[in-house]
Amino acid sequence: MVKSSIQSSDNYVGASIHLVEKITQASLTHLIELLRLKLGQKKVVRLVVTDDEYQDVEEYASGVGLSLAHSVSRLKEIEVTATGDRFTTSVDWDDPEGRSFSVFLGSEKLVQEYAEADSGRFTSNDIGYLLEIPPCCVESYNRLQNGRDWLSAWLQGVIGDKPFNRYGNHLASYIGTCNLAGDFLPCHITCRLTIESAHQGYEVAKRFRLLPLIDETIRYLTVPVVVVGENLIFLHGGTKSQEVYSHYEFKSGAITIQGPDGVSLQQYLRGSNCVKSVPGGVIFGRSGHFNLCPDRDFGQRALLLMFL
Repeated sequence: MVKSSIQSSDNYVGASIHLVEKITQASLTHLIELLRLKLGQKKVVRLVVTDDEYQDVEEYASGVGLSLAHSVSRLKEIEVTATGDRFTTSVDWDDPEGRSFSVFLGSEKLVQEYAEADSGRFTSNDIGYLLEIPPCCVESYNRLQNGRDWLSAWLQGVIGDKPFNRYGNHLASYIGTCNLAGDFLPCHITCRLTIESAHQGYEVAKRFRLLPLIDETIRYLTVPVVVVGENLIFLHGGTKSQEVYSHYEFKSGAITIQGPDGVSLQQYLRGSNCVKSVPGGVIFGRSGHFNLCPDRDFGQRALLLMFL
């Protein structure tokens, strides 16, 4: 009986990986959510799909024994923010600008309820509650829809003077492979519910022996990050004169890896007394603030974030 259960789980995992690979707007974040659905940690999982992809979801649901329902409206993209996050609005099913729609996977009763909620008759608060997103993050998302910058909200009050919990590090998802907490924007770097959800996501991946798939994200959870404007600089450490870092630009999504044979971090940053490498990591001065050097000057103050 145990052997049969394990085989069933293996089939579910394999089918879920295959589905995520096929859906344009799906990622390893959704794979972990599907696994949490399997374990009863989530009631429903939502995917955003196109008409062509819907058949793949139908075949997946039938194969793993899940029910599905799709929204009665479509999604029209209204904004892509500097951080790469997409905001949409509901439009009629026949609207040509509605190029995607929501699909819900779970029990038969629940998926129909969620599909109706996504039709536009419910508020974003209602939908956030149904999708089990932390209430504080739902409220923050509402403010974002009214034009508030996510990164500024996420870092509100932060001065970079102490390490933060690694499971609250949403920045790792931009350069890694997934968001362990789930498919939502956390309200703050210290959000307790986000941290708990991300830790749970890690444990789920570990249970299903999928840590190698998210290894990159796990490594980035504890890499120090310099935030300056719409840029992230991940500091990997290295030798004293040849640090290794990655530069991520929100607006373009471009990632530049600076290796030991390139420009050193000391040249990249102004003020070598603020940053120096030691075996196994990077040591910083007491202040989390410093300026970028003239040849890479973004004209803004930089904030240093550390995670444990």
